[in-house]
Amino acid sequence: MELFQISEEAKNRILLYSAQALPDRPSSSGMTPSAIKGYFYKFIDKMIEAINIELANIVNGSSTDLGAHNQANTSHPYILKWLNELTSKDTQLGNAITNKISAHNTSATAHEYLRKQITIAQSRADDAYNLAQGKSKVHPYETLGTLLSEIDTSALTLHPGDMVVFKNENVPDLAVFKTGQEAMPEGDEEISSDSVLEEKKSYYYSGITFVALESGIDTSLLAKAKDIELMKVQLEGKEEAIFKVESTASEIMLENHTEYNFGITTELAIALPEDITSLEVIINFHSSTTPTSFDAPSEILFQGDDTLDGRLYPVSNRLYEINIKNVMGVLVAKVGANDYEVIE
Repeated sequence: MELFQISEEAKNRILLYSAQALPDRPSSSGMTPSAIKGYFYKFIDKMIEAINIELANIVNGSSTDLGAHNQANTSHPYILKWLNELTSKDTQLGNAITNKISAHNTSATAHEYLRKQITIAQSRADDAYNLAQGKSKVHPYETLGTLLSEIDTSALTLHPGDMVVFKNENVPDLAVFKTGQEAMPEGDEEISSDSVLEEKKSYYYSGITFVALESGIDTSLLAKAKDIELMKVQLEGKEEAIFKVESTASEIMLENHTEYNFGITTELAIALPEDITSLEVIINFHSSTTPTSFDAPSEILFQGDDTLDGRLYPVSNRLYEINIKNVMGVLVAKVGANDYEVIE
């Protein structure tokens, strides 16, 4: 191994503290959520420890040994001769070499690979922190202009699945669909502070794609109790709009206009039908002491309780209701959860 490089042994030791060391189904292997979360950031300490060791070797060990070696009259006399010649030339050049080294140390592009790796490590640490929060975030704003201003100044960090809600009930809510894009995707509409948002449209701003959902709740449109009773009378004898299914299966192909009740389940995997044009599905399940292992197609964007970056991560002892709907070609899944102990 070359000097001052992290060894393969050290790399493998770092990986033992990363998510790579987790089994395919950590929760099914008996691991607790807190233990699983630890694997998303504990590796950083080991990585920094390995880097610090090599830096210490450079600063302390190498400089000391090399200085003693250079001062010995019997050590490589031809090299000492070259060093003396270089010293003479450096005197002639003045501070040129020193200035070059100083410019290198202050350059924003020096050691680009190492800077990139540190940036990646920081990003993963941030993701691990967000995952530890257990929920996607809701960002309330007075106006669209305020939201865009905070994005411009980097005062706001958004993740897929986050929600942006506005005070005005006539302005649609925005779901964060994708971030970090280099160009506006085809079909998106670029927004500005003067834009009038429309429901079920896809918007783009500064690398972020938003999907406009239905406007905030207008209580004047909510049905009254007597209206509901009247509706029940009118619907007697008619086929239900949503077909209800009780199931204990761990894998299922979703069917349109269906509500699934799975009860207590430790493992659940869902698949999409071929035609998802007008898909509307409700999924209910109980995540017990062992959190439910949940798997879903990547086309579905989850938002709400216990979600992160558009995915759902169930926790123990919670009841979940998932409402999946096709919104302008995007499958949006709104997740609601309640602690089971509170309900009991």
